[in-house]
Amino acid sequence: APHLSEEIHARLAGDNMLSEGAWPSYDPEALVQSTIELVVQVNGKLRDRLMVDKDIDEEGAKAAALASSKVSEHLEGKTIRKIIFVPGKLLNIVAA
Repeated sequence: APHLSEEIHARLAGDNMLSEGAWPSYDPEALVQSTIELVVQVNGKLRDRLMVDKDIDEEGAKAAALASSKVSEHLEGKTIRKIIFVPGKLLNIVAA
């Protein structure tokens, strides 16, 4: 496989040997995510996945979850008893 790769590279690029080339570089800024996927549960069951800012607080997550039609249809006629928020991962609404 290495010999075949060198031969293909020589025919396509033709400048130098593949084994003598530099390693590809990367951009560290491209690895930083500004949004996350927040899982929203109602009574422990998955109801929606929301793309939100990575630094969202509990109030912002609650507002985004309650604005979701998938979540609000499971809360109709129920009273919210408790909200469990795990930053960056999960919002669980306990309703009865």
